[in-house]
Amino acid sequence: MKKLIKHVNQLLIGASTASLIYIVALILKLDVPSLTIQNGLIVVGLGAIIGLYSAVFDSEKLSFLTALICHFVLTLSSVLFSLLFF
Repeated sequence: MKKLIKHVNQLLIGASTASLIYIVALILKLDVPSLTIQNGLIVVGLGAIIGLYSAVFDSEKLSFLTALICHFVLTLSSVLFSLLFF
C-alpha cells in the first residue's frame, strides 16, 4: 500500500510540474503551441509518466549515475514517441 501511495505521489508531482512549466511557457510567450485540451492532456499525461520514471532513483542496486542515465533515456524516448505519435 505504501508503494502505491508513493507511486501516486510521483505521478501527481510529475503532472503538476509539467503543467506548471507549460503555463509559465505560455505566460512568457515562448515558442509553444497554443493551449488546447489535447495539448494540455498530452503535457499532463507525459509529465505523469515521467514522474513515475523517478522511481528509478529509489533503486538501491543502481548507482546515481546509472539511475540518471536510465531516467534520461526513458524520458527522451517518451518525449520522442509522443512527438511521433501526436
